[in-house]
Amino acid sequence: MAKALDTYNISSEGYGKLKLYHDKHHSLLRPYKGRQHNAKYKGKIEDFRAHSLSQLFDIAACKCLDTAKCICKKERRVPAAERNFLEDQSHGRTMMIGGVDVKMKQRLQQRNMCKNMELKRESNSWHSNRQQKPRVPV
Repeated sequence: MAKALDTYNISSEGYGKLKLYHDKHHSLLRPYKGRQHNAKYKGKIEDFRAHSLSQLFDIAACKCLDTAKCICKKERRVPAAERNFLEDQSHGRTMMIGGVDVKMKQRLQQRNMCKNMELKRESNSWHSNRQQKPRVPV
């Protein structure tokens, strides 16, 4: 996967889910030293661990099932190359995150470089620097 999770626009609901999950985990582990030998406490930890392994929640901003009919804003969409991975993670979980996809990384860098050069050309162009003369009726 070329992009890490932090490069996606995470929806506010997804951020809230992550925060709740983190807070629950933190509150469970906070009194660990005092209760680590308590059977009931160990049971709670095992329940949390089992629940976390069985549940995967989607934090992507775009929830559209069909990318061809997606009406989300461009910055919220999940790229088509990443969509297959997200769908697999919600069902079979046979795919894994590997190393950096070098070809995709180069494409993204090239695309960003072209966009930056285009913006630079537009800001330095003759039309943008030309001052409009006030029209005087004849």
